[in-house]
Amino acid sequence: MSSGWAAPTAIVIDTADRSWAGIWSLLYLVGKATFTLSLAVPLHQAVPLTFAALDLREARDELEWIYPELPHTCPAVTLGPLPIVLDDHEPRAVLLHALTAVTTRLTTLGQQNLTLEQRRCLDTTLAKVLSAETALASTASAPR
Repeated sequence: MSSGWAAPTAIVIDTADRSWAGIWSLLYLVGKATFTLSLAVPLHQAVPLTFAALDLREARDELEWIYPELPHTCPAVTLGPLPIVLDDHEPRAVLLHALTAVTTRLTTLGQQNLTLEQRRCLDTTLAKVLSAETALASTASAPR
């Protein structure tokens, strides 16, 4: 992953808590970057990416319902503008890597003793993340 987004994303993945707060920060990063990517690809790819960004925002909303302090206490990191690249495979790989980190954290949290409200939040958040991951993986352009 040599995209200009790779290094900052790796830092956030490595430093983000393995808690609800870390998940929120990663979802913020990936959601904003997915929307940024949607602005740089052809329309037939942009629409599913926009919906993926919306899914990631809804995943954050789920977390904020039970932890309303998260947007005020967690690092909200963005990756900035999309670096100039010949195709969208590198940025997608970076975002998919970050979503894998989110999925891993959610799975780890799922092994803990959660309240019913936390379990519902985890399940809904995971469903949204997997939906976004599918959109990111399936709408890639053909290599140039």
